[in-house]
Amino acid sequence: MTIDRLQEISVFKNMKTIRTIVFSLFLSSQVLAQPGPDVVFPTNINLNQYPSFPREFDEDGIAGDFSRPILGIITIDSTSDLSIIPLLKKEKNLSLKIDLCNIPAEFTAFENTKRLRLIDLNDSINISFINGFRNLKYLYLENSGDILFDNYLSLDSLVEIDISFSERLTSLKALEKINSLEKISLRYVPKLKEFPEFDSNNRIKYVHIYQEIGDGCTDCLPSPHKLNITSLNRLKQLEVLVMSNVNGLTEIPGDLSKKLRVFEIIDIQRANKDYAIRS
Repeated sequence: MTIDRLQEISVFKNMKTIRTIVFSLFLSSQVLAQPGPDVVFPTNINLNQYPSFPREFDEDGIAGDFSRPILGIITIDSTSDLSIIPLLKKEKNLSLKIDLCNIPAEFTAFENTKRLRLIDLNDSINISFINGFRNLKYLYLENSGDILFDNYLSLDSLVEIDISFSERLTSLKALEKINSLEKISLRYVPKLKEFPEFDSNNRIKYVHIYQEIGDGCTDCLPSPHKLNITSLNRLKQLEVLVMSNVNGLTEIPGDLSKKLRVFEIIDIQRANKDYAIRS
């Protein structure tokens, strides 16, 4: 057999090997791409089950760590073993439903937690324990009563606070010393009396106030609890201001931030109709 013929056979074998490898890789990719079974993640687990229950990935990257899965909502009640609480300190994301009259004393020195969500807090419960979350960046309060604080919150890393469906909340004065805040969302807080009076060196860029429920409700009367928004003029870095269904709205501060680029007033039928809304 000639050398040329031997070279032809060798090239043919090599090509056949390459095609086999490519075909195998194609089949593997098809198998791997097949959807797996649906996984239902728990949304409400008792503290006693930590850390054995499944987690879901933080797809939105809210805590800035895409690689670490987040826990479901952890319920702490009279059946919970409170000695487990210190084990939660390693978690960057915590969603807690504390169904107790007082916050457990075990909540101290939570320095790793970046994102804290508190759900269904009892009325008039003192949540000054949040000061123990020294590196907290995101705070969410949902369905809470008129929460209490010992004094001002001292959270030097907090950049966002979202309070929603807290129909008995009357004051947020405890926030006034947090100069790191950049975003504030207040949704359905009908009894809130005034927007906090932040220090003049605050960094707040975004404010959303959605005080009542009932978009398009033309027969709804304004709540007797009117919200004072005059302190909005202290937000010199403010870029976005959205107000919806604000109770008793009569006047918008005329000296708002010069950096304001988005300003929306929505559903003003809840404003006091006895006064002209003027800027």
